[in-house]
Amino acid sequence: MNSDLTPAIGRRLREMRKMRGLSLREQASLLQVSPSTLSELERGIAGISLQRLQSVAKSLGMSVSDLLTNEEAPSVEARPLEISQPADLGATSIRRGRGVHYTLVGSHGEHSLQPYRIMFDAGAGYTDDPIAHPGEEFVYVLFGDVYLHLGAQQHLLTTGSCARFDSGVPHAFSNASHSDVAGLIGAGTPPW
Repeated sequence: MNSDLTPAIGRRLREMRKMRGLSLREQASLLQVSPSTLSELERGIAGISLQRLQSVAKSLGMSVSDLLTNEEAPSVEARPLEISQPADLGATSIRRGRGVHYTLVGSHGEHSLQPYRIMFDAGAGYTDDPIAHPGEEFVYVLFGDVYLHLGAQQHLLTTGSCARFDSGVPHAFSNASHSDVAGLIGAGTPPW
C-alpha cells in the first residue's frame, strides 16, 4: 500500500470507529484483528493489504475508495431557512425553443442549487439548443413523458421518473408526446 495513504487510511478508520461509538477493542473484534494491530493501523504505523482493506471497508459499510480518499468533506455553509411564496418570486423565464415554458423559481441569490420548472406544449422541446454548465442536475417529471437528451443519448422519462446527471454534458429536454402537455421540476448547479 502506498505509504502516503497509510496515515490517511488510519485517520479514516479512527473517524469511522469514533462515529460509531466503538472502543478500539470492539472495532478490532469486528474487524477480526488484534487491538494493537488496529491501533497501529489507525496511527499510520502499520500498512494494510488490499484484501484486508476490502474486508475493513465492507465491515464499515463503506467502499475502498471511501477509505482511500484523502479529501476532507466539502464544507457546507449554513444558511437560514428560505421559503418563497409564488407572489414573492418574481419568476425569471428563460427562452428555450417554441412551446417551452422554462422558469427559474426560488430566490436567485448565491445558492448551490437553482430550482426550475419546465412546461412543454405538445411536441415542444429545445433539442437544437442544448446547454452545458459545471455541476450536476436533478429532474422529476410531474406529468407526461419527457425526453432527456444527454450528449448523444436520448432517455425517456415518464410521470414520476427522476434523473440525476452531470450537467457538464450538453443536455436538453423535449416533450415525447405530440398530443399531450408535459411538465417537470428540477434543480441544477448555477451559473447557467
